[in-house]
Amino acid sequence: MSKYAIVGLSCLFPGAETPAEFWQNLRSGADSRREGGEEVFGQPPEPRDLDPQHDIYCRRGGFVTDFDFDPQGYLLDAEHLAGLDRIFHWSLHVAREALRDSGHAGRPDILARTGLVLGNYSFPTPTSAQVSVPLVQEAVLEGLRRAGHPALGALARAEDRIDRE
Repeated sequence: MSKYAIVGLSCLFPGAETPAEFWQNLRSGADSRREGGEEVFGQPPEPRDLDPQHDIYCRRGGFVTDFDFDPQGYLLDAEHLAGLDRIFHWSLHVAREALRDSGHAGRPDILARTGLVLGNYSFPTPTSAQVSVPLVQEAVLEGLRRAGHPALGALARAEDRIDRE
């Protein structure tokens, strides 16, 4: 059996960027939830007639906001890191802070034997939606085309109208 040691702690939660802030919020009963808007949902959360199955009914939640990622100081290109999705920024930041907390951040001999176990939920992120939504839309349209679906004429007219505007 292998032995593992958790030697550093870090966190990033709504209203808390450090374990001390998180603990203080717990002790004080702080409510770090807030209303989400376009910056959270990727589009205005108001009801839309086009797709009633995907209306947003609860806009209040725990959202990480006002977080500024510093891409400097990693063993990877800072410009590349800056262009990644916020889920990477959050993970890299928390891992770096846990290493700092451990006292091993500047120890190459220790870091060579250091790993990270990272889990993630499958909800889409704004960046993944930018890639996946057009792919899904095109796949659906292609399926409708192959099936000879009558709605395609209306879709083509709508696309033409949008292109002219």
